[in-house]
Parts: sequence; C-alpha cells; structure tokens
Amino acid sequence: MNIKAIYDNGGQSFDRYTVVFDDGSVFGMSHNATSPQGFCQYAGEVSEFDFNADGLPLGEEIDNVPLEVVRQAINICKINMCKFERERK
Repeated sequence: MNIKAIYDNGGQSFDRYTVVFDDGSVFGMSHNATSPQGFCQYAGEVSEFDFNADGLPLGEEIDNVPLEVVRQAINICKINMCKFERERK
C-alpha cells in the first residue's frame, strides 16, 4: 500500500486533507491528524465515489503536505502491511 495522492481543500472543512492510497482506500485528515484533537477517519473506497459528480471539496492535489498528515498516512500503510503479513502466514 502506497500513497497515491493527497488533496487540500484549503480549510473548507476540519478534515481539509484527503489521502488516497493505491489500494483504493480514502481517508480524511486534519492538519494535526496524529493529535487527540485531530481527525483521521476512513472515508471509503475510491470506487464508492464519483469525485466529480458528488461535488466533494477535495481541493488541489498537493506535494507540500503537513508532517503530521504524512506521518499518519505512513502509519496507515504500516498497519495495512502488518495485516497483509499476518494473513500470508
């Protein structure tokens, strides 16, 4: 599992960052995604959304991502890799 894209809606909502993984998972995150006051929640699979028709405020795809968002995205990748390794045994 790898990060495919990260979008920033410019602060239109608390979960301003949308992280899309190459397995199709989509997560919403705040700028402080690893904090107890932050937000990080599974939103579904890419196949469940028509990103153009639903009018989802994804914003712009970005490269300059807040460190906590990157850390949380990496943690999600690690957790999924651990699940994959356990299932293979």
